[in-house]
Amino acid sequence: MLRKLLFIPMFLVTFSMADVGNQGTYENINRSENLILKLKLEIYKLREKNVQLQKIVDSISSKPNEDQRRANAIAQLKRDLRMSRKTKGQPILLLR
Repeated sequence: MLRKLLFIPMFLVTFSMADVGNQGTYENINRSENLILKLKLEIYKLREKNVQLQKIVDSISSKPNEDQRRANAIAQLKRDLRMSRKTKGQPILLLR
């Protein structure tokens, strides 16, 4: 009988400690979920910022590309002129 009486408080203490442990686990899970959500939000913000910066870079770099195309076209015309001088009167067929 005494053994049963001592067993009941030990049983209650064990389960109350287990319950406290579970509460700590749930709190850790909630903290982890909150941290994950914060990180996902930060990633989303960084992606949006990246898109904005890429648009700025594209708008800046489009002008040099146009200048480069013009320079390439002028260089090609100069090559064509040199080739026409080498052929001395033979017509140049420009097929492009």
